[in-house]
Amino acid sequence: MQHTVARGETLGEIAARYRIGQEPLRQANPELADPDRLRVGQQLQVPIGEGHGTEPVAVQVQPGETLSQLAAQYRQPLQQVAAANRHQLPDPDVIRVGQQIWIPGGHALTPAPAPDAAAGVQPAGPSPLERAATTTDAAARRQAQAQGAYDDMSASTQGRGAALPWLADNLAASRRQLDTAVRAELALREAAAAPLLPPLAAAPQADPAQAILQRGSATDGTRTALQASLERVDIQRRVDGVLQVAQGRGSTTESLQSLDAGWRAASPAVQQALLADPAARALIESAASEALQPLREPPADAAGPQAGGLQAMTRLDELTAPLSPEVAARVVAAAVPGIDQAVQQGWQAGGPPFGPGGVEHLVALLGRVAGTPAGDAAIQRVAELGVWNEGGVIQAVAQGANPAFAVALARQPGIDGERVMAGVQTGISLFHQKVADDTDAYAKQMDELAWLVQSHGGSMTPQQLEQAIADYTQARGADWQAQTAAMKQQLADNGRDLLAQLQALPADDPVAAEVLNDPKAQLAISTALGAHPELAQGPAGQQLLGWFTSSQFASNAKLTDQARKLVSEVATAHVQSTVLARIGDFDASDPASVARARAAIESLRSPALSRAWGVSDSALDKALKALDDAVPVAGESAEEGAARLRGLDQALGKISGFDKSTIAGQLLRGAGLGLAGVGLLASLERAGLDPSLRNQTKVLVDAAGLGQKGAELLVGLGKADAESLVGRLGSTAASRFLSVLTAAVDVWSAADAFGQGDIPSGVLYGVGAGGGLMAAFGAGSIAGPIGIGLVVVSVVGLAIWNDRKQANRHEPGSDGGTSLRFLQHAGFSEPAARALVDQSGDGHSVVPLLARHAGLHGLDLQDPAQHQRFVDWINQMPPERLAALRDNLHRTIDEFEGDAGRLPATTPEDAWIVRDTEQRPWFAVSGAARPESAAQIDAVLRVLELPLPPAG
Repeated sequence: MQHTVARGETLGEIAARYRIGQEPLRQANPELADPDRLRVGQQLQVPIGEGHGTEPVAVQVQPGETLSQLAAQYRQPLQQVAAANRHQLPDPDVIRVGQQIWIPGGHALTPAPAPDAAAGVQPAGPSPLERAATTTDAAARRQAQAQGAYDDMSASTQGRGAALPWLADNLAASRRQLDTAVRAELALREAAAAPLLPPLAAAPQADPAQAILQRGSATDGTRTALQASLERVDIQRRVDGVLQVAQGRGSTTESLQSLDAGWRAASPAVQQALLADPAARALIESAASEALQPLREPPADAAGPQAGGLQAMTRLDELTAPLSPEVAARVVAAAVPGIDQAVQQGWQAGGPPFGPGGVEHLVALLGRVAGTPAGDAAIQRVAELGVWNEGGVIQAVAQGANPAFAVALARQPGIDGERVMAGVQTGISLFHQKVADDTDAYAKQMDELAWLVQSHGGSMTPQQLEQAIADYTQARGADWQAQTAAMKQQLADNGRDLLAQLQALPADDPVAAEVLNDPKAQLAISTALGAHPELAQGPAGQQLLGWFTSSQFASNAKLTDQARKLVSEVATAHVQSTVLARIGDFDASDPASVARARAAIESLRSPALSRAWGVSDSALDKALKALDDAVPVAGESAEEGAARLRGLDQALGKISGFDKSTIAGQLLRGAGLGLAGVGLLASLERAGLDPSLRNQTKVLVDAAGLGQKGAELLVGLGKADAESLVGRLGSTAASRFLSVLTAAVDVWSAADAFGQGDIPSGVLYGVGAGGGLMAAFGAGSIAGPIGIGLVVVSVVGLAIWNDRKQANRHEPGSDGGTSLRFLQHAGFSEPAARALVDQSGDGHSVVPLLARHAGLHGLDLQDPAQHQRFVDWINQMPPERLAALRDNLHRTIDEFEGDAGRLPATTPEDAWIVRDTEQRPWFAVSGAARPESAAQIDAVLRVLELPLPPAG
């Protein structure tokens, strides 16, 4: 008969399954070039019949069955059944319900005849579940006894007893037996708990695990044994579930990707067990072996000796590219022996197996797994092999690869380390140029919208600005939105790769300064910290923060002040990812949840964070203690939570470096507010309430001591209650609150790190209360690319819309009316808006100047009523006189280089300039005046017979 080879099967296993010797099987398949290397899907001829093999029987595992039971049922030796299923049964003691088992030459036992009724019916014995429970309890006692014996011997001999190895083996065996028993009993209980039809009335079902656990005793150790076994069994079941899905895929690559998806979704304990499972290791090894197949094949005559290396590294690179670093690292580690063998054989043949292309892919894939234990070990092993090609290293790093392998290679004896690192530096410089090019492309994509917001956003309320941005993006169409999101993602990925490359260099390296001093690289890094929170989490975050706060970084004289401000951004991202990102499920009534929150706070305690914030270690300790004291307790009301936050605010105010004006102080106050808000809202929802974010949390926000930033946060919370993007960020009020707070911290950090006023009008942050948050939330489905991206793009000086060569591109005759429609969102009439969209000779809008002038008269444009008075003041002006006012203000805004914030209320020259304006009115009437204070603008208004701004 014909047999199709499955993944993992060997010739020996197939021979055992069909009860035929390996030699007859090889003779029946003379085309087998290498019997030890079968291909998945390969067809084998198996001789069946007298004097040959026998056809196996396939059975499906039922609840409670073990392999030994199946072997006995079919009258086959257990060892032979295990050998016939070796590739799918790395541990014969572990089989899964529903798994297919092959029985070699198997024949089921003939059922026993029913008892003779006349002879009387024997009393029924224990049920299968009762027998399983008895087996479990006995196994739990044996394991508890084995654990006690091991512990006693270890304690009495201080870990040096001669019998300890035997006792350890006995303990391991007892654990396996207990796990097998627990698994069988769980299967029976779960099968019994699943009715064929739904019950008429819902009846509480006992939890199968609890039913097992409650039989244990704390005094004899069986409860501890059962608890540990249940945890192990649960983990293994989850592992088996992932493997079952993965093994059902059509190809090795698809199976590996399925394994990776399961790993990503698993808990840390399941992740660890999954990668240690023999079946997972076999899959990973098979995938690595397939990728390296070209290294084992002789190259074609015209291909050259390095063609196999290029093909193999290309395949390995493509195989690991979509995988998580941890899973990819296991694949790379499995490939290292093959790479080692190829290198040794290559040198023996007179040359290396890897040329420029092969090394390029090798650098890329090794960089991908850097930072993981398995990956770092693989990097070190390959570096010891001396694999090197200068062009390949430069090309890989120029495309964004992490140069971890090259750095490890440079440390090897006999290697010209300076030359290797020179290649790394060249590659980083080339990648830096790519980052700059991508950033320019992103800035051009945002050109028009950024100019509109900069020029007209200051005349709008946050809600009007949100609607204006949403309407603009909708008008641009889905393709533009998708392209913008993709460009933002590319920018974030560039920043992530750039950070990895920089950390491979000493922080005082000139190339590091060259990169970090570039505003475009700063933008990429800022974007990456927001889009890839894992960069600042855990040990990786500590390492990144350590690089930015190292003495080498501090002593790098070539770094600009703007580059040094990235330290604050990294610190902010670290705090967000450590605390805010981990309290979404905070529940003050759950001790484990409270413990996790306190552990997150404690993990912030590090010299690197102290250096980043410029505070002493003792000051940071005091601040974190104050934050820990602010963790809510179960049952607190909003008022009690507010009192706790006021205590945090007061405590931080007494610690040097943590007053409410510092980013450190704001972050810790924000973290305290996050804990209080999430805890309060979660408790309200558990009580069946649907709280308004803004109303329920206002008392907390007011108590947090955030000042103006608290007002901004309340605006954002108000928007989150609506059907906006923020409102859709989470299904619960608590998750929406945390989303708003996190975005608020992003905006505050950007504004503080780069300084308000760096760009004329302060751009989005200068819009006023809530302006920054509306930027973050006001762009519909692509809020991220348009929102915070606009803030950072503007602040770092990429305002290409200020180019004088584009002075009139945003006027109605040039932009199809886009600027006119955008400005009308402020409430201006069409005639007024048409007059105002005319730009100055340098391409500036006068709208920010009019808003500044109204503010100097006391109007608060963030107050809806006062904003309407501002709009009414503009709308009542006759269009031709408004145009004359605009022409005068064109001269003013050009003189201020587009920065309306430079307009003062008065100047020492006001007296004679005001008098001259009134005595020679034709200058103002013709638009030739240049008022440089609010008092001088008032004089122009009087000459044009226009009203002064209403008082605030």
